[in-house]
Amino acid sequence: MKLFKYLFAFCSIFLFTSCLVRTIYPLFEDNEIVFEPKLIGKWMNNDSSEIWEFSKYKPDDTTRNPNKYRLQTIAIYKDGNKDTALFEALTGMLGKNLFLDVTIDNREMIKQCSLNLRQSSHLIFTHIFYKVNFKDDSLCFVEMSKEWYTKNMKKLKISILPRDEGDYVTLTSRTKQLQNFIKKYANNPKAFPESGYLHRID
Repeated sequence: MKLFKYLFAFCSIFLFTSCLVRTIYPLFEDNEIVFEPKLIGKWMNNDSSEIWEFSKYKPDDTTRNPNKYRLQTIAIYKDGNKDTALFEALTGMLGKNLFLDVTIDNREMIKQCSLNLRQSSHLIFTHIFYKVNFKDDSLCFVEMSKEWYTKNMKKLKISILPRDEGDYVTLTSRTKQLQNFIKKYANNPKAFPESGYLHRID
């Protein structure tokens, strides 16, 4: 039951669409990560149903890259119930654009869901990436359009899982190829259409 609730909360990071492009490999290597201090704090979406809180990991946690973020998301429902989930996030530059890479904090999930080694070995943690646009005290996380990708996939030279995943496309190319692919289309408004903003609340 805990695992189901955790995975359900994972859906809360699909901010503005239920259809998305995700990756097997991270968008950046550790030495390419760029810390963006403007992300630190709490952000809420327009209808107050979602809170994203970025914070730094504790200095004594030497197992974490100090340039990564601890991301906690809170989904707030009309009946007052909430779902909370923890993620590991990082940012880096592709050309002149800042990108965010988010994945489940597997250590926290395994601990909270009481999974043993055999159970956790069946899990594959994918990455979701966003182009980050700041505007005053608001920011927009722009996802790659699955509709655009599907329409153009025959001419896009990128590896994907060879099966129909419904609402998902999973890119299987390694980090450097991912970077070249995303950088090529990062300024294409059809590939990365802006949809909604989060607003700073703390």
